[in-house]
Amino acid sequence: RMVKKTILILMLTLASPFFVFAYNQKTTHPALTQEIIRFFNQHYPQKFLNSDDAELIIQGSINEDDGVRWLHHFYDPIHNKGLVLEKKEFIANPNLAIIANPRLTSKWASAKDWGLGTEIQNGFLKSIETGTIQDYFSGFDDYSWDRAIYEYGWGDKKRGLATLGHILHLLEDMTVPEHTRNDPHPAELGDASPYEAWTEKFTRSKINIASQLAREKPILLADLNSYFDEIAGYSNNNFFSKD
Repeated sequence: RMVKKTILILMLTLASPFFVFAYNQKTTHPALTQEIIRFFNQHYPQKFLNSDDAELIIQGSINEDDGVRWLHHFYDPIHNKGLVLEKKEFIANPNLAIIANPRLTSKWASAKDWGLGTEIQNGFLKSIETGTIQDYFSGFDDYSWDRAIYEYGWGDKKRGLATLGHILHLLEDMTVPEHTRNDPHPAELGDASPYEAWTEKFTRSKINIASQLAREKPILLADLNSYFDEIAGYSNNNFFSKD
């Protein structure tokens, strides 16, 4: 079983650059993150993010798609779950067998739990299960919200800013209807999202959202949980997707 799991992880890691399950990693995500930073700077000049800070955040938003992290970029706010592949999904698209076992129900943590889940990303819980102890904020692949705050305030400020970019990537994916309806849509397997394909044209030099929203006030919510719920709920309830 361990050998099969290792082979599957290796296949996913090698194959993931060829799969597009969200906004384009090289065009749309950095463009959206750039506009978020510009909007922030317009409204909070006393906390202005300079160009070096901005590039760290943008690079973090790009890196969130590395490896198999994209499996955690789904959140259905109605049923409070992430990506779940069941037999009916495999019947509709047999090609999904490349990322999961069609005989089993495969589940991944939701984007909300992933973004807020230091224990999940850090592997802290797994370390306890195996009888080992590690520092809470020590995981190399941990780019969770609490890790961002910790690093920015007490650790590595650059890593804190990059981690913020990872979180923004997750929130950006919540504006894609497929990501809020348990709808895997690999373009290379013939199930591309027309919306995501259309947004690929928006690069950092071909987008101008922040200036158009200059008169709009930021929407302030109580916590990160609320942002995930509000954005995912808006996408889920108000927009169609191909399926």
